[in-house]
Amino acid sequence: MPKETLITDIQRFSVHDGPGIRTTIFFKGCPLRCKWCHNPETLQFENELVYTKKECILCGDCKEACAEKAVSIIKDKVYIDEKKCTLCLECTQVCPSRALEPAAKKYNSTDLAKEVLRDQDFYNTDGGITLSGGEPLVQAQFLEEFLPLVKNATHVAAETCGYWSYEALNNVLNMIDLFLFDIKAAESKRHEELTGKPNDMILKNLEKLIKDGRQVQVRMPVVQGFNDDTDNLAKTSDLLKSFGLKSITLLPYHTLGEVKLAKINSDISPLNIRSMSKKELGKISEFFKSCGIESN
Repeated sequence: MPKETLITDIQRFSVHDGPGIRTTIFFKGCPLRCKWCHNPETLQFENELVYTKKECILCGDCKEACAEKAVSIIKDKVYIDEKKCTLCLECTQVCPSRALEPAAKKYNSTDLAKEVLRDQDFYNTDGGITLSGGEPLVQAQFLEEFLPLVKNATHVAAETCGYWSYEALNNVLNMIDLFLFDIKAAESKRHEELTGKPNDMILKNLEKLIKDGRQVQVRMPVVQGFNDDTDNLAKTSDLLKSFGLKSITLLPYHTLGEVKLAKINSDISPLNIRSMSKKELGKISEFFKSCGIESN
């Protein structure tokens, strides 16, 4: 039987997740808990319910469908008792307005390959598929089955936080053409404060990728008040130069993740900060340049 995994979204015609026109696959599950996560619905490895209050017509069909009596309606909102909920997803099957939906859909390797290769004619010579999430590279066994089905047909990129076992990916790494590798904080203690994990394994994996001749593009999510200070920027510059790298891609924080937080049960709290302006991002770019690192 083909391996299965949970996919929260398949985003077509993406132009921000690698070169050219791409199809981005969002895998469910991540070992980190970044305070600013843009895709909080991808963090848990299990499926979960997504509730969009503004779409709810308060019909009560979900409550009637729940054999575990985990659904209740209080005033103008549906509530799910997670202690009772078994994630049978019957409530999502009867919801007429799609206010209640599963966060992810289960795919086996064959079906996922067929789904993403539907877009193959649009990739041209520089596009392809991008593995994202969540953290796709913790799903080594699934990727061992999936990637051979697409690798000969198109370019493969992977967006990664770097927190995974290099050895577990021995049969996978050669099938990935480009690693879009995130560095969130240069110092391990600070990285743990911001993401829940130290960065020792992450930096070792980055070093191994570079030494093994993999194509790596380092990126940095830039979040005001968390990792945009000159101390972290300078140490990040030094870190890149120690690996022989000369450039970094800046990813300014946006508020989309906070909108999603309102729809799921999450331990992450909204930051309640604004997106970074072009002028502010430009100053960070200039600082990196003064340290000998180009940014885009």
